[in-house]
Amino acid sequence: MDVELEIDNKKIACEISITSSPVQELANIKKCLQAGYKEVILCSPKERNLKRVKSLVSNTLKDSDQEKILFLQPEELFSYLDDLTTLMFSKEKRIKGYKVKVQYQPLNEEDKRARREAVAQVIFQSLRRQKTSDAKR
Repeated sequence: MDVELEIDNKKIACEISITSSPVQELANIKKCLQAGYKEVILCSPKERNLKRVKSLVSNTLKDSDQEKILFLQPEELFSYLDDLTTLMFSKEKRIKGYKVKVQYQPLNEEDKRARREAVAQVIFQSLRRQKTSDAKR
């Protein structure tokens, strides 16, 4: 797993696929599922790579595990996380017997940009590690 995301006590495994083969990504997804993650996101800038891994997953894993896996490109990942955050934090709670409606305000553009930059930095570091390990071989 490359990144663990946690939103309101919900843990999500995020695999970032740049140069790994579909077989390697399938093995990583299986590890995440075995570790107990209820959701696994495979993020890759290459749509072709996502399709290959998705095909392998659909032929290998059972349906109940397939439902836990999302295949997203970086921009889709940002949108998904924004939607998930809004959904998780906009709800009604009971506090000391009173109903309290909590409404989440979406991030402003500056915060969205900061989040995108943080994820881009993780992807960049992953690429750099991969290039370094390839050069040593």
